[in-house]
Amino acid sequence: MKLHLIIALLLIGYGPIAQEKSLPPIIRKLLSFHGNIQTYPLNNAKLIPNLDLPKNYNNTNQVVIKTKDQLLVGIVGTGRIYRLDTLRNDFRWTRIDSTYFTGYNFGCIYFTLDSTIYSFGGNGFWHINGSLRYLNPISKEWNARPLSEEVHFSIGNFGNTRYYYVDTITQTLFINGMSSSAEYLKDQSKDNLYGNKLMALNIKTGDWKTIGLYKDSSYSILGSSPWGLFVNNNIFIDVRNNRINKLSERKKDNMLAILENSTMPNDYSLSFIADSTLYIGDYNNHIDSMKITSADIIHTDIPFFTPIEIEKELSIEKILKIIIGVLITVVVFLIFQLTRKRNQSMPIAIVGSGQLPKDSSEKTTLIPKTGNPLEFRSSKIIELLDEREKTLLAFIYSHSSEERLTSIEEINRIIGAAQRSSEIQKRLRSDIITSINDKLSLISDAKKPVISKQRSEFDKRSFEYFIHPDYMELVKKVVDIN
Repeated sequence: MKLHLIIALLLIGYGPIAQEKSLPPIIRKLLSFHGNIQTYPLNNAKLIPNLDLPKNYNNTNQVVIKTKDQLLVGIVGTGRIYRLDTLRNDFRWTRIDSTYFTGYNFGCIYFTLDSTIYSFGGNGFWHINGSLRYLNPISKEWNARPLSEEVHFSIGNFGNTRYYYVDTITQTLFINGMSSSAEYLKDQSKDNLYGNKLMALNIKTGDWKTIGLYKDSSYSILGSSPWGLFVNNNIFIDVRNNRINKLSERKKDNMLAILENSTMPNDYSLSFIADSTLYIGDYNNHIDSMKITSADIIHTDIPFFTPIEIEKELSIEKILKIIIGVLITVVVFLIFQLTRKRNQSMPIAIVGSGQLPKDSSEKTTLIPKTGNPLEFRSSKIIELLDEREKTLLAFIYSHSSEERLTSIEEINRIIGAAQRSSEIQKRLRSDIITSINDKLSLISDAKKPVISKQRSEFDKRSFEYFIHPDYMELVKKVVDIN
């Protein structure tokens, strides 16, 4: 009996300490701040272990959500929300949602405004969605907010994330639009309304606005600071003022000491910025921080995007000018057509041939005074490539010019297939590369494909891609033209 009593006393005495140790330092630091803090997951590490989910969800991501008065974890792909309860010097995770259906929001983002928990975008069921959802505090289920349009979005892989930023002051969500979404379309280039566009969602009104164009890029996001979104360890994207700020050289060395310390673990799980200090850590015992001040920021004149100015209303004077311009254009076109028909009715003598061309679409050959034939090709050939094909061709060309092969994973990221299944990734890669080779064969007049592949030296089951040396100049012209 005495032995049992001693064991019970030991368990009571050391229980809270054991629980405290199992709560990671990065989470304890996050709990020490009051108010909403936007956090950014950096890998697939699990903060809540042993969830009662099917095996297919073993690798799903867990996103930490910090509100004014509580800390939550969202299980990506499920709609589940767990709250951290810390009563009586103890803690436990309690599920607070009542959602049932899953599998629609892999790759979504979570954020909070005015104590409301939001979830935006994600993919699943053959579709990347653009819905804005909020957790209904009464039903504990997710409801969708009405929006002016659906702008598809999925963040991609951690450490290589599509741009997104929540401006808590103006309550605006900024994202970069995606070039395609629906996997069931035969021609996915048709679903290309928002590619390379910077979009802004007014969360209060539900209205989307296109505010600019910029080159589609991915980032490693570390935190939201007073100088903009902190990405790639040394860049601040200030979307409000449309400029890119940089970290000073001294602070860059500070970041390297945090991220590349040979004696400390570097596989971080979570980061956030609070009180102008970057905190970064894993879900074990490692945590690090770096204070950032205005003196550490180098302001540049480099814009983040190219603004788009759209006139909301047209005055009567402008409308009349447009009508007159259209009428003048129609009259000029009709005169041109009549003149062309008259000219075509007259016989045309072609020097050196004695006959008219059989087909106007054929390649035209002229013989100059030097005697060497000059061949002219229609500029429409270049226009056969759609935007996604041009982007992929330019990406592989840049690697090939550096004598570097392009991996399957890099191609998946460029064509927006990183979050798809392996079968869909394979089909998308094959379709796009085959399409590029077929179209460029009209220019090259050769049987060899412009984009070639070879087996990887590290995995013979996989391939790596490159531009065939014979076509480097050809591809360079195509890329430069576009």
